[in-house]
Amino acid sequence: MTQGCNDSFRSGNQEFYIQEACNVTAATASGSDHSFTSITTSGDWFKFEGHRNTMDWNAEGGDNGSFTVTANITFEGNEKDKIKKIQDVINARKVCVIAVSNESAGTNPRAFLLGYDNLVGNQAYLEVKAAGKIEASAFEGVNDITLTFTGTQLEYPREVVADINYNAGTVTLGS
Repeated sequence: MTQGCNDSFRSGNQEFYIQEACNVTAATASGSDHSFTSITTSGDWFKFEGHRNTMDWNAEGGDNGSFTVTANITFEGNEKDKIKKIQDVINARKVCVIAVSNESAGTNPRAFLLGYDNLVGNQAYLEVKAAGKIEASAFEGVNDITLTFTGTQLEYPREVVADINYNAGTVTLGS
């Protein structure tokens, strides 16, 4: 399932909150639906914002009941402070990601926790790989970096209906 292609999510993912997997210490699963109602971490999430078609994720079912999860985020430009944070994410290597999508009207954000499940916790982490492209400015080239997160979870990613702390404050996800 790719959230970015669903008609009610035409605007695609706009935000990824990223945390080292070892810092995600617990999540409370709802008893009434497939969501997490709280997430406990030993540090703040870091928020990356993107434009339409620069962020996506999908979860594909396997033969053994597990799901292969892949998430991508592409950053255009070469701002030094952004690249520093990107390098921090690459150095972490094992992460959890909260992917947030808005409906096409830009409302009703829905968030899903990737790289963590209710069965094995943060051992369902996502691994980070980076690829970059630098083109000469004389040719009006685009400089970009794409981070790809991949991993295997034992259950489909759960929706997040909780408050989380991130590098610029607190945000309420889900409803």
